[in-house]
Amino acid sequence: MITVPAGVYEGKLVDYGISETQHGDAQAFIVFEIEHEGPKRLTWYGLMNTKAKTEGKKAPIEFTVKTILDCGFTGEAIENMAAGVQAACFPIGKVMNLTIVDNEYINSAGNEVVTSKVQWVNVPGEGGVKRIDQATASTKINTGALRAELLKQRGNQPLKVADKNPLGI
Repeated sequence: MITVPAGVYEGKLVDYGISETQHGDAQAFIVFEIEHEGPKRLTWYGLMNTKAKTEGKKAPIEFTVKTILDCGFTGEAIENMAAGVQAACFPIGKVMNLTIVDNEYINSAGNEVVTSKVQWVNVPGEGGVKRIDQATASTKINTGALRAELLKQRGNQPLKVADKNPLGI
């Protein structure tokens, strides 16, 4: 069992393939190597079922296909992944950003186990916070209510000089 602190890590793609879940469903897997107190390998799993998406949510296969494409999939057919690195479907060594979370579960012996899980795989520089511009923010925020709450919590105290010029310009 590999455990690392939850967070975002750079990981190099080192292996891949297709496996089965406990319930017999096909899933893609991609193995990444990260550096945390020495090299560690963590595996991302993507469901390959085509169950219809629920209202407002994507089907699992949509996330899986996006991740596979982001990782550089070059194969003609997704089932080619089953051959692993011999199929040359992915650029081995490609660096991706991995969001690692704690995966807590009860094992078959009834013990609580915590391992690390690759929750998301993103192209470096993508994912995370999506910044919006001031005009868009103005349409999405009830500015009057927000200003009133700011004044209320600040207690109508005037801004300090540093607050008026946070960049020191």
